[in-house]
Formats: sequence, C-alpha cells, structure tokens
Amino acid sequence: MSSYRYTVHYCPGRTLGKEDLSALKDELRGLGVQCLTPLPNYQVFSDSPNALDDKIIVTAHDKTSTLIAFLSAVLIPIEGLQDPIVHTGLTCIAPNARRQHLVIELLMRLFHHHFTLHPRKCVVTTQSNVAGSLVSTATYTKDVFPSPAVAKPSAAHLRVAREISKHHRDKIFISPSAVLNEETFIFHGSNDTSDGQCFVRDLEDKRYWHTNAEMTKYYLGLLGGRGSDEILQVGWLSPEHMRKVLEAEKFKGNAFAKQTKALRANL
Repeated sequence: MSSYRYTVHYCPGRTLGKEDLSALKDELRGLGVQCLTPLPNYQVFSDSPNALDDKIIVTAHDKTSTLIAFLSAVLIPIEGLQDPIVHTGLTCIAPNARRQHLVIELLMRLFHHHFTLHPRKCVVTTQSNVAGSLVSTATYTKDVFPSPAVAKPSAAHLRVAREISKHHRDKIFISPSAVLNEETFIFHGSNDTSDGQCFVRDLEDKRYWHTNAEMTKYYLGLLGGRGSDEILQVGWLSPEHMRKVLEAEKFKGNAFAKQTKALRANL
C-alpha cells in the first residue's frame, strides 16, 4: 500500500486538456469494467462531454503505473449553503487490491485537497445499499443521518435530502420513479433502471458487510432485504474532525499512519 501513488484531480473537466482528459476517462473506464457489470452511463463513466466538470477524483496507481483504485465525488450546489456539498458517489478498487484500507486512504486525500480550497465544515453525503460503505460514512463523518447516533433528521438534514430528491437525482443516479422516505432517508426503488442493475446487491453477501457487526445489522435492518433500495446519508466533515480521525489509535504505528502524517500536519 505504501508503494501506491495517489493523485487528486479537482474538477478535471475544467482544468485538463482534451488529450489528458480523454486518457483519464479511458483509464477510469478500464478499471470500472472490472467492478461494475454492465458499466453504467453515470458519473465518470458518462458520455457527457462535461461529465468531469464537477468531480473530485482521487486515483491510486501501483509501481507499474497501473490504476488499481479510484474514488470520484460530485460537488452539488444546495440552495442556502455557502459551499457545494461533497457527494462521495463512486469507488472502484481492482479485485486484487481490496481489503487494504484504500477507501479511507482515498477519502482522506480527497477531503484534504478539498479543505485547502474550502477550509471549513462541509456537508458530506453518500448513497448506498452496501452496509460496509454506510458504516464507514457514519464512522468518519459527524452527525450522520441515518445512523445509530442520530435517531431523527434535523431541518438541515432534510433540506439537503429534499434538494437532492427534487433537483439532483441524475447526479447521484437515483431513479426518477424512486420514492424518498423522509423518516429513514431510504430511496425506495433507487436502482430500478436498466443501468442501475449493476448497483443492486445481495444484502446477505458478507463481502459487503463491515467488521462492526452492530452497525452492519442496523443498516441491513433499515434496508429490509430490498437490494434495489438505497440509503442516503447526510453528515458533516470539518478540517478539525478530519484531523481527529487521522490521529485515532487505529491509524498509529502502521504504514497508513506514516503516509498520512503529512496530511495531518497540513490540516
């Protein structure tokens, strides 16, 4: 893991030349086909010429310069908020590189770069039916709804969820016919589209569970066995909270802690 080379592409659709942008898209699609079948016309895989204009993409390459993982977030403007929210929408990791803590590595680099441009607390959202992803979001961000620690959505949570449901479904790949339950933030039928089938999961497949059994059970209980439904999580992350995450005991004394030492120093 320490040998991986990480790169942050912030809104590359606006900053890269045509050749570099085309090469990046091709590389992302090359890894995407290893993770999603069929590859959806969504996010960084979209055929829109502006697909990467609003994305924050963190890539990881191995010693042979082969892309082995990437995370792509979407910046979404929400009425009444100073900064766009950061929706951590898509993560692809090569099968032979999984279970190496790459998700947290990619996330921390993404937010470290984001906070250099917007050095204040931001809204973070995730939508998923994968228990492991839902537990991770609830663990590393604050005041997340839904989560075991937050029983009811606040007005701030509801504002974001309603804006997404009304104006930004396409950016998060939510079916136009999906129904938002405002008490649970479940989008019923979120993946009920032809492209959405690649995101339908067998919720009983333990490969997608988190090591935190109690929180895994909580999210599986919310989903109720419906693989086409997804949970929208709304929470917050600040530079201060990110620093605390990186100083946690679980990250001390290992390769990951050494890699992130520079990140902590610059927050």
